[in-house]
This record gives sequence, C-alpha cells and structure tokens, in this order.
Amino acid sequence: MQRTGDTNTVVGVHYNTVDGTATNGFKYCAVAGTLTFGAGETNKTIIVPILDEGFVEGTESFRVLLSNPTGGAVLGPRLIVSVSITDNDVGIQFQFAAYSVTEDAGEVMICVARGDDGNLPVAVNFATTDVSATNGLDYTGTTNTPLSFAPQERLKWVTVPILNNSLKQPNRNFRVTLANPAGATLGAQTLAYVTIVDNDQGFQIERASYTVAEDAGAALIRVLRGTDDTNSALPWSMPLRTDGNKRSGLCRHHEHALLCAW
Repeated sequence: MQRTGDTNTVVGVHYNTVDGTATNGFKYCAVAGTLTFGAGETNKTIIVPILDEGFVEGTESFRVLLSNPTGGAVLGPRLIVSVSITDNDVGIQFQFAAYSVTEDAGEVMICVARGDDGNLPVAVNFATTDVSATNGLDYTGTTNTPLSFAPQERLKWVTVPILNNSLKQPNRNFRVTLANPAGATLGAQTLAYVTIVDNDQGFQIERASYTVAEDAGAALIRVLRGTDDTNSALPWSMPLRTDGNKRSGLCRHHEHALLCAW
C-alpha cells in the first residue's frame, strides 16, 4: 500500500478482501482492518494468509479493496487489486502412461503417484479392463480396488498378476484406470496400458538346412519346442516331398526339444 502527496500528517484507510474464484477459508483467509500512516510514512503492507490444500483447481483469485480514508486523506485511482493463487497440485495419477511385461514375469507393478501436498490421508479406486488381453487367461484383473495413501505417502505400487501360458500369441494388452478419489482430485494421467509380451516361440526346425549321405538310412531333424508346457508328447506331421505327401509319427520332448526321425 502506497501513500502519495502530502505526507506530513497522520492518515488512515480501511481495507478488506472479497472472494473471487478463490474462497475464504479454503484458498485464503479473509482479512480486514485499517492501515494507519504516520507522518512521513509512505508504505504499508497488507498480509493475506494463503491456504495450501490438495485439490487440482487451476489458478483462482480474490480481491483487496480500499475504502473510508481518514485524517483528510483521499483515495487514489487504484482502489481494487486482484490476487491470483496459482495451483501447485497435480492430483493422483499414474506415474507412467504405458507398462510392458513378459508373460513369464509373474506380475507387473504399476506406480500411482500422489501429486498434492500430502498432508492428509486420501484414497482412489484402481481397476483393470480387457483390451486384447483377457482377464483370467492372460492376467488377473481387479475392479474398484481402493488404494489408500497415508499422510506424506507419495507413491503406491499396485501388483497385477500376469498368467503364463504355452500358446504362441501376439502381444496383448489391458487397461488400468483410476476413479472416485476421496480427499483429493485426479490428475491428468488416470489411464495407462500394460502390454504383455509373449515368450512362446512355437515349434521350429533347429537349422535351416541339413546334409546326409544317401546310404545313412535316416536323417535326424531336430525340432525345437519353444513353449512353456514341455511335459506332454504331441503328434506331428512333416512334409517329405514337394508333392504334399506326408509321413506321420510322434515327437517326444527331450531337454526342451523334440527329436524326430523316420
């Protein structure tokens, strides 16, 4: 607050705050009173307490007004000032937008970050949704699981079990979401995707070519079995000639491979 003109006398002026988009008691504490300027005194300061809370609300503002000058003083042209409070909260959100895990990893850990001031306990619901991955087949899903943050707790890790199978498949994914915050608001990153990377290679011949003498009697072709389920025998058939005729037999597992002969 500044006083100009004749500064040889004692004068005063009343001040008070008025809500704008910022609310008294929630974003700031309202103040009111009289500033008294002594002889020769030209500057005074009005102190308005600002309240730090954990909600994501953007910039909000209030006003400070001057009125009722005393001691022969008059008001200048600038009687109202606007004070903007910039928000420092980003809410509760996923730390990353995408996660990747191999299907034999057993689980994926997803980080939920609390971006407010952290002074009070808050909670939020966590859920999974199928996309190309299937709950119960590729992973174990959950619906509206509550995550509770204690005061000053900033990060929460959620474990989603990943199910390993013996099928050769493309990579699959599912979606995780946050909803229904309590004591806080959601941030921008409330949705993330988890990609399950397939680890099954399927059946394949070990080498691109083999050489055998015509009097060897047999050619031994090693067929690799790149699945997780290697405990059972599987029927097979392999082309022998370009005319499409086949000879069928049985390949049995031996040290993560199938040994075949005819």
